Amino acid sequence: MRLLRLIALLSLFAVAAHAQSVQWLAGESGDPSDVQLVFDDCSPDGDPALPAIPEASISFLGSSQQTSIINFKMSRSVVF
Repeated sequence: MRLLRLIALLSLFAVAAHAQSVQWLAGESGDPSDVQLVFDDCSPDGDPALPAIPEASISFLGSSQQTSIINFKMSRSVVF
């Protein structure tokens, strides 16, 4: 019974470690004004609405999708 509880607890930690996330990251160009909105293991419904910033303009340059499989674990990313 103790072993079963340990296995269940480890399974919960594994599920929590493989969570979905959305984050802003620096772009690959090295320009500090170049940012990317990255969706890990999830995807938005359509193009996301970008925030309005006074005295700044935001240009949508496109999106990309990436899928990787490492040790039978699949992860997907959508980058805007």
